[in-house]
Amino acid sequence: MARENQGLQIALIVFVMFTIILGVTTFMFSKEYSKEKGLRQAAETKAGEESAAAKELQSENMQLKVVVGHAETATLDSVTNQFNTDMLTFAQNYKDADPNYRLICQWLFDEVQRKNKALSDEKDRVQQVKDQNASLEAAKEQQIQQLIARAKKAETDLAKRMAEFGQAQIKLQKVNKELEAAQAEIITKSKSELAKADANVKNMEKVVKNKDRMIEQYQGTIEELDPVRVDQPDGVITYAGRGDTVSINLGRADGLSRLTNFAVYSKDMTDVTTAGRKGAIEVIDLDDHSAVAQIIDEDISDPILPGDKIFTPLWKPGQREHFALTDGMDIDGDGRSDIDELRNLITSNGGIVDFWLDDEGNKNGEIKKDTKYLVEGERPTDGSTNERINARKWILGEQKRLNLRTMSLDELLNRMGYKRKVHVVRYDTKANPADFRAKAPEGVPRVSSGQVSDLFQKRNPPKPTVSSAY
Repeated sequence: MARENQGLQIALIVFVMFTIILGVTTFMFSKEYSKEKGLRQAAETKAGEESAAAKELQSENMQLKVVVGHAETATLDSVTNQFNTDMLTFAQNYKDADPNYRLICQWLFDEVQRKNKALSDEKDRVQQVKDQNASLEAAKEQQIQQLIARAKKAETDLAKRMAEFGQAQIKLQKVNKELEAAQAEIITKSKSELAKADANVKNMEKVVKNKDRMIEQYQGTIEELDPVRVDQPDGVITYAGRGDTVSINLGRADGLSRLTNFAVYSKDMTDVTTAGRKGAIEVIDLDDHSAVAQIIDEDISDPILPGDKIFTPLWKPGQREHFALTDGMDIDGDGRSDIDELRNLITSNGGIVDFWLDDEGNKNGEIKKDTKYLVEGERPTDGSTNERINARKWILGEQKRLNLRTMSLDELLNRMGYKRKVHVVRYDTKANPADFRAKAPEGVPRVSSGQVSDLFQKRNPPKPTVSSAY
């Protein structure tokens, strides 16, 4: 019995334990079920609300499609494509960003208002024009009436003038007959006078030809009497000492000025154009009828002596010579124009430059009636500009037309006794080799090295051909 009771107790304990466990699990499952049920109900409520909101949004979306002019079933792509098409069609000039139908409608409304105002203004202007035209028409009608009155008066005047014209025509016919008779008489006399005039013209042509020949002869005579001949020198050397100065018989009273250069020629020389000068001088001091000049060029073997003649083409006693200059005035041979230096040189020596050309072909000054000489510089090269070539042709044509006496630049400088005081060393193809030879140091006497060229041959005194007792 005891064992049976013990088994029952165990069974009871096990049963109680299972009951407790079942109760606990049942409670826990019940609690979780309640929780899950609450969550499910909340989710269903939220889903219902979202579904209602979605339906409301879908309804609003469908209503919005209808509002913008589309079917309720229209897709977003079709709505977007239609919007882009509407923008291109109705709002091409719309410039603001992020356009939409509301903004476009407002913009179109503003445009319509502006157009309406412009149309209203235009209507007002048209009405003003109509009013002006009406006033003009009234004024025109008044003018027409005035013109009609003038026309009637003109018709009356015309009838009167026609009657007067008929009378005048009769008189004119009479006058014409008289004029025809006078004209015939004048023609007869004119033919006679014309024959006489033709004879006179032929005689005048002969006279002109004879005068042309005389002018050519006079021009030749003028060339022969050209004052550049030394038979009429500007002056003479009156004193020549041992120093580097001389005296001349010209002075302040003769119009001479300082720094005037003269070429010096031998006293027996007759033509400066063919004879070479023996030196050159420059005036440094003046008296009334004499002057002191410095020798700037002299040949030691042919020194300047009293009686030697002096000459310059730039100056004559009591007068100043006038010159015209071409281009190509290169005094020092450096390949550049020295036109300004030459002008200053001529002016400082008593001459006057009336006209000159530069190497660009520009004309400066003018050739005057007193212009006597044309000084020619180097001719333009093949690479010269057309302006320079044409200017050179022009000045040479003027020289022939005006019979200007010509001389080269070297001839001018030689005749005036010019000598450049500063030696110019050139480094181009026209360089002088003597400028680059080795030179002995200054102040040191030169000593022969004792070496001579193979070409040197020692010379001995000639031997007598006849024997002598000595």
